Amino acid sequence: MIDRTSLQQIIERAEQIFLAPQLQYSWSAIITGATVRHASGNTKMAAVSQNTWRGFHKVDRALSGAAEGFRGYLLDNTDQLLRELAHVGSAADLDVLVDQIGAAVKARLTNIKPKMLGSYNKIRKPLDLYLAHQVAMARELADVRARLTPWLRLPLDSQMFQLPHLFSEGDLHWLKLSRQSTYQDVASIAQYQDLQRLVQARAHEYSTITGRPFHSIYFDLWWNDRYRRSGGNLFEVNLG
Repeated sequence: MIDRTSLQQIIERAEQIFLAPQLQYSWSAIITGATVRHASGNTKMAAVSQNTWRGFHKVDRALSGAAEGFRGYLLDNTDQLLRELAHVGSAADLDVLVDQIGAAVKARLTNIKPKMLGSYNKIRKPLDLYLAHQVAMARELADVRARLTPWLRLPLDSQMFQLPHLFSEGDLHWLKLSRQSTYQDVASIAQYQDLQRLVQARAHEYSTITGRPFHSIYFDLWWNDRYRRSGGNLFEVNLG
């Protein structure tokens, strides 16, 4: 079990990154790629990397793929999505909205092999990534950042399944997963929801230990020890 002092330090760092980012970007730049400062020179970063898009195999390699489908929908519907996010009133509301977005995006992925789209989390993980980055850094969401952050779902992938402070071997076995599972192995919405309930339970446990809010999305900083890295926003702690 991680000690209370370490948890306090992680919470303080997470609050800086998710609730008080030093540098913010536009909604569109977070989707298509923002210029991020780095000691060795600027680089361009987007909310979802190529590693995720590799899991969507195309029917015709010459045509556009999943990245274009997701990005296109989020950019085409920017104003509507910002309005809807501003009116979200609970984690359940946010889930409904993300599933509606997922259905609309999935309908655009006509050049992706159908068997690639059978897993619920195949669509949900990229959207959870987009939403976490937008809430944490989009200038357009600054006024609702503090309200939305506690409701963010943790993007579920192999990096998260490998965290012993988050999921035990028993947790994963119960849900027919392992430390080697990938994001597409979360096949059903029920399996996804069970995992998120485990995440929430562990976050509540850490909140009780520290006496401070520990939100589910804070576990995302545990990957690759990002909470120990320098940088004033979610993009910057990915560098180095």
